[in-house]
Amino acid sequence: MELDGEGRAVVRPLLTDLYQVTMALGYWRAGRACEAAEFELFFRRCPFGGSFALAAGLRDCICFLRSFRLQDADVQFLASVLPPDTDPEFFEHLRALDCSGVTVRALPEGSLAFPGVPLLQVSGPLLLVQLLETPLLCLVSYASLVATNAARLRLIAGPDKRLLEMGLRRAQGPDGGFTASIYSYLGGFNSSSNTLSGQLRGVPVAGTLAHSFVTSFSGSEVPPDPMLAPASSEGPRVDLMASVNLWLKRVCIHLGLKVQEPHPGERAAFVAYALAFPRAFQGLLDSYSVRRSGLPNFLAVALALGELGYRAVGVRLDSGDLLQQAQEIRGIFRTVGAQFQVPWLESVPIAVSNNIDEKELARLAQKGSEVNIIGIGTSVVTCPKQPSMGCVYKLVSVGGQPRMKLTEDPEKQTLPGSKAAFRFLGSDGSFLLDLLQLAEEPPPKAGQELRVWPQGAQEPCTVKPAQVELLLRLCLQQGQLCEPLPSLEESRTFAQQSLSRLNPAHKQLQSPTVYPVALSEKLRALVDNLSAGGPLVAAELWRSLSRNQRVNGQVLVQLLWALKSAAGPEPEALAHWSHSCMSWLKVFTCLTALSCTVEALKALLTGDGGRMVVTVMEQVGGWRRLVGAHTHLEGVLLLASAMVAHADHHLRGLFADLLPRLRSANDLQRLTAMAFFTGIRHVNTLLPVLLRALGEGDARLVGAALGALRRLLLQPGAPVRVLSSELRPRLPPLLDDARDSVRASAAGLLGTLVRRGQRGLRLGLRGPLRKLVLQSLVPLLLRLHDSSRDAAESSEWTLARCDQALRWGLLEEMVTVAHYDSPEALSRVCHRLVQRYPSHVKHFLSQTQGYLRSPQDTLRRAATVLIGFLVYHASPSGVSQDLLDSLFQDLGQLQGDPESAVSAAAHVSAQQVALLARAQVQPRRSSLLGFIRHHSYPTRPHPLYDDSPFLRRSLAGRWNCPEPPLAVLELTL
Repeated sequence: MELDGEGRAVVRPLLTDLYQVTMALGYWRAGRACEAAEFELFFRRCPFGGSFALAAGLRDCICFLRSFRLQDADVQFLASVLPPDTDPEFFEHLRALDCSGVTVRALPEGSLAFPGVPLLQVSGPLLLVQLLETPLLCLVSYASLVATNAARLRLIAGPDKRLLEMGLRRAQGPDGGFTASIYSYLGGFNSSSNTLSGQLRGVPVAGTLAHSFVTSFSGSEVPPDPMLAPASSEGPRVDLMASVNLWLKRVCIHLGLKVQEPHPGERAAFVAYALAFPRAFQGLLDSYSVRRSGLPNFLAVALALGELGYRAVGVRLDSGDLLQQAQEIRGIFRTVGAQFQVPWLESVPIAVSNNIDEKELARLAQKGSEVNIIGIGTSVVTCPKQPSMGCVYKLVSVGGQPRMKLTEDPEKQTLPGSKAAFRFLGSDGSFLLDLLQLAEEPPPKAGQELRVWPQGAQEPCTVKPAQVELLLRLCLQQGQLCEPLPSLEESRTFAQQSLSRLNPAHKQLQSPTVYPVALSEKLRALVDNLSAGGPLVAAELWRSLSRNQRVNGQVLVQLLWALKSAAGPEPEALAHWSHSCMSWLKVFTCLTALSCTVEALKALLTGDGGRMVVTVMEQVGGWRRLVGAHTHLEGVLLLASAMVAHADHHLRGLFADLLPRLRSANDLQRLTAMAFFTGIRHVNTLLPVLLRALGEGDARLVGAALGALRRLLLQPGAPVRVLSSELRPRLPPLLDDARDSVRASAAGLLGTLVRRGQRGLRLGLRGPLRKLVLQSLVPLLLRLHDSSRDAAESSEWTLARCDQALRWGLLEEMVTVAHYDSPEALSRVCHRLVQRYPSHVKHFLSQTQGYLRSPQDTLRRAATVLIGFLVYHASPSGVSQDLLDSLFQDLGQLQGDPESAVSAAAHVSAQQVALLARAQVQPRRSSLLGFIRHHSYPTRPHPLYDDSPFLRRSLAGRWNCPEPPLAVLELTL
């Protein structure tokens, strides 16, 4: 962790996500790098189920922005991960970037923050402010989360308990530990155990001793100098250990203990610590026994120090029932203080620690608790109730025009436009609500009656604030700091003052009243307008098109959705659409919303080299189908086919925009996207996008991509070699995917690939397809036993294709394994594979070993049996000793498997592994006769496995015969 001179984390520009850089390249290539843009950083829900958050991390953000500069090494690295044909001028542009054109408005550090209200507003060149997203989120999110968590813990503890943050050793790395120490102090903790936060940021530090210090003493140690001078420095020095021993007798008599009961090592540790810190002595009482050892030893040392004018500063408990023990200890302090006339002993602070969470803290803070200091570690630094703040960084305007994210999830819609934020206060200074309005609107005034729209409300309300506070302050203007940032102590004080003004109903930790955030009427009207696709959307669409001669995919997608929209725009919006069309593309006035959209789409394609698409669609009636209520999807399919044939330069962008729509919850969008997919036949131009889609998380997306790749392979002249190279790292993992449909589709795609490339395989070419087949062989064999019937049958079909292409002669055996789980057939398969590919045996075994931990009983047993036969047919020199040891260990563990069929098979296979290992160490014979007799390895018995108890998937009944039918073999071919 790098820190600057003031203890702020030094975040480098490359602490970001790669897609920020790829978007930057996209902006630069589109000529939009320097367009003015504004982003807002905010959160959608208050953390921990509460009603507020504390804004934190601003100081670190300003430090980052003021030092932002990509170094040569940074640019060189980016050049290595971007396409090799990237224009060198782009990298020169990156080298010249700094934040001299960036302006930041922000909530002051320690402010109360609420959902939707920006913590930061960042404006500047589009490319640059996009690059800032990830670092700013990183700096703000965790800092605000920890500060909010600390504030909640402070509210639970109340104002009188002292809270110590001691979570450095539990934090997520040194950066997390350092950040947590700083912002837990801002949130209301009194001190931290983290000395670096004290050195660099001025956080008060505290801490005493641990159990290791206490238990390191046995009692036989003699201090080099046991003498201690009185606190006043007047009078003779005293042997502290001797004084402690005298006091121990008196304390034990008072407590009814034998003087031998307190642990001598613990007492020696206390004395050693007291000699080092006579003015700050604190005892850790629970190393042995609190009542019989820790407490009497502490009292003896504390009373001995008291005779010399020193006062112990406290005791600490780290185990047991902390509340009850604290009450008992306080009672003993009172009786001992009265017995020996030491009144200060009654008020010695009691500190506790031990995985204290919100529930335990509430118990320790209840009325009557004798606990004074509470140390909290894990619960404050890791925020276990909610480990992430959920902050987002969203675009709100570009080129002075508002931008709004529209999604199927209303919660994820953004508020468009550059905004100002105000806080309305009552006459007593309490918070009433926060108002968001467009920056161009006049600021609200105290005493002014305003009509506002609370978030989520269906009707407006009227408010009349007694006071109005501007929330977003100008921190950085064109890269220059506008005013000195407050110190950590000042921000902490401000946070506590802000919390004191928040209504108690909003401070409740369980089921709090939601704090209202409202929109001005003008902002609400803009949101409604953009949501409905009104004139502003239409006008901005045409402005966007006028700047780009090549129509991008997103525009085409928007037009497709407009074609199927249930409700057309208002007459005013329609007139605006027509006017915009005429002013740029000279499209004549449209009579209906749908015909307007169709004419727009025709004009776009005509003006961008897609005239043939328009003609073809007219010839086949595609435009008419597009606007039909029941023929829309058919029209989309025709449009896709026409574009593939006559305007394929649109397909990359269009495909990239349609791909995410396949997982949309909106039926219209999902079906339209699927129809477009279905219409695509010649997908060569989409190959890079299809390959990337294989890594998607949605099974439908992966399935669509696999299906498109399979269609590509079925075309004449399909690029089998290219696809084999590209699929080699991508396809084998999909054969083991958790989703049944993906496994089945992946196996089917491999079979199609082998079928199209069988000529090269038969010629023995050692190309990427052969490598892919050998890499996939074990998954295919084991997936014959897959719980998914589709995956099992796809694997069987693909193995048949491999057998035909590579001339293994194992088709009958593979079908028998698939439908009858025959060990004899599997043994013949393994024998042939070991003979044909001896150098791959180690790889086959390593792959199979991974399936021994499968949650499916059938797969675990199948893998166990496969290992047994591979090992049986392998030569001793073909398998390393380390691999055999690893296999033997894993099979040994499986012998305790709860499924008896698995454990029995593991026992047989483990014996085969042991026999092969023994064959590796057979002594060599020096004579020729010895060589002749022993050049063959010792005979090993054939492994015998019981019949599988699992349900067969036999198709024998379908063929009306009891044994594996020849018809199956013929049909499989």
